Amino acid sequence: MIISICNEKGGSGKSTLAVNLSSRLAEDGDNILLFDSDPQRSTEVFINIRNNSNLKQNFKHSSDINLLNSSFKNELNNYDAIIIDTGGRDSREMRKSMLLSNVIIIPTIASQYDVSVLDHMLNIYKEVKSINKNIILLI
Repeated sequence: MIISICNEKGGSGKSTLAVNLSSRLAEDGDNILLFDSDPQRSTEVFINIRNNSNLKQNFKHSSDINLLNSSFKNELNNYDAIIIDTGGRDSREMRKSMLLSNVIIIPTIASQYDVSVLDHMLNIYKEVKSINKNIILLI
């Protein structure tokens, strides 16, 4: 299963949700890859803090796989789930992650800024749904 955490708005909680979801699924015994496609590398900061504190890491983390080539598809067979943290903007990587996903999660905050961006994200989802008909959207 591939789960993408997407929102073109920064600060909506994408990285926090991606890390927590990865940790929870790994605690349940799943073999998880958290893929960081966000140029800010927020999940990498989390991983570094845990490593520097000698805390156990229960999922694999990578930012080296290119979503836009076949090496990503090769990773699918190695994991029970891949969680993709995307950047806070509309990008080729975000749209590619949505196309590859079984589930898209759009975290949002109850603010006018977030609601106005959500409309655009729903339009992107509709475009992706026309190609990836089985995709599930959670907001």
